[in-house]
Amino acid sequence: MKTNRNIWRALFLIFTVAGTSCSGKEESSTTREQTEGKRKTTLSETVPADTNKTRVSVYLKDGSTIQGFLLLDSISLKTQYAILALNVRLISTIEHHDTDNLTTISLASGDRLGGSLLHESLPVGSIMGVLTVKTRDLSRVAVIGTGLDFDSALLAFYAFTGDAKDKSGHGHDGIVRGSRPCNDRFGNGNSAYAFDGNEAHISIPDGIISHDIAEFSVSVWLLCKDLHANRVALYIGAKTGEACIRLSDGKVAFFVDLATEWFDVAAEVIPRDWVHVVAVYRRGKSIEIWINAEKKGESPIPAKDLFHNGRSHFSSIGSYAPDNFNHAHATGTPGWLGAIDQVRIVSRALTPGEIKTIFASDK
Repeated sequence: MKTNRNIWRALFLIFTVAGTSCSGKEESSTTREQTEGKRKTTLSETVPADTNKTRVSVYLKDGSTIQGFLLLDSISLKTQYAILALNVRLISTIEHHDTDNLTTISLASGDRLGGSLLHESLPVGSIMGVLTVKTRDLSRVAVIGTGLDFDSALLAFYAFTGDAKDKSGHGHDGIVRGSRPCNDRFGNGNSAYAFDGNEAHISIPDGIISHDIAEFSVSVWLLCKDLHANRVALYIGAKTGEACIRLSDGKVAFFVDLATEWFDVAAEVIPRDWVHVVAVYRRGKSIEIWINAEKKGESPIPAKDLFHNGRSHFSSIGSYAPDNFNHAHATGTPGWLGAIDQVRIVSRALTPGEIKTIFASDK
């Protein structure tokens, strides 16, 4: 800390620019967990198509980094002098210390303030959706500046919190056909969808990815009740670019159809247990599969377009192309038997750090 004179000068600057007051009460911007004791409060349903939010780099204690936008106008800090609501644009860095549970906030003016952060979590808009980052997991937040929009690489996000709507803002809403709401991996009701292994599925629009896309990734939580059939968890239709995540020879596999030739990469999973699966596609380079934030496989692929002439092979969650169920059952690719949650489709290759962050945040 600087001298008392400098501290009061900083407080005067904060009150003047941010328009705050020393009421002795916590500001309304203080955030709280929505459901005490339940862990699935880390992602909001929608990525706001907002403007002029503050861009930040968030560094977590486990080594993960989140690039995104801080969805707060002010940060509430309790010092020995007052409770302050600091305008985010005045802040340079926020550092959280484990030893005394104190936070040091450095201002752009060069002043430093110490105290207790009056937020149990901070909402950060990112390519992965709106992440609610718990204060106890923070190491440091660096304020970079303002930006005009969120990363548009998030093409679709099915959070399955009561419905099958696309929470990315792109309008790729799903239509539930026979699948039913169920508990997620934390026991929260109506927070995932169950599939009967037959014709239950959720139809999603075609065209979420294109046949000539350079990169894309899929992130999904899966619970499979058995590994004895080539059951389909996610099918991206052959009308615009064919790919899928399904079981294969007792493993979870990522398949892409390149000019009518299939390429795949697979990994072992444990039945009747939730697993986080990420599939990564890089045109002309490779496909990868990640299980619970660990890369389990990678296979080279040629530089060819995804197959895209299957006019009746529409996209679906929980089954092969819905208009081709008879063909699917005849060829040994029935629908998913188990549950599915948190489906994300991204128009680029997720980095290892992003994959670990999604896994840690979803947990």
